[in-house]
Amino acid sequence: VQFLSITLKRVGFGVVLLFIVLILNFFLMHLAPGDIADTIAIDAGGADEEMMDAIRKDYGLDLPVWQQLLKYLAKVAVLDLGYSFYYNISVTDL
Repeated sequence: VQFLSITLKRVGFGVVLLFIVLILNFFLMHLAPGDIADTIAIDAGGADEEMMDAIRKDYGLDLPVWQQLLKYLAKVAVLDLGYSFYYNISVTDL
């Protein structure tokens, strides 16, 4: 009984810690200057504001931050880690 109690506490602590790390990761990425639209525009040799807005809409960057966070957590929960532009394949296939 004591072993089960200790194990459940550790698993619970691990889940809470993972959740905190995911949220911290999300907000640290949002604090970085620029976004994926800037990176895509630079790689394409430049883009006008209309194209930048379309890229931001495609990636959900036009949504409120709380919606972006929920979308991020939902995708991580099903191991949908996105797409690697460097390797041109899904991140889970790397």
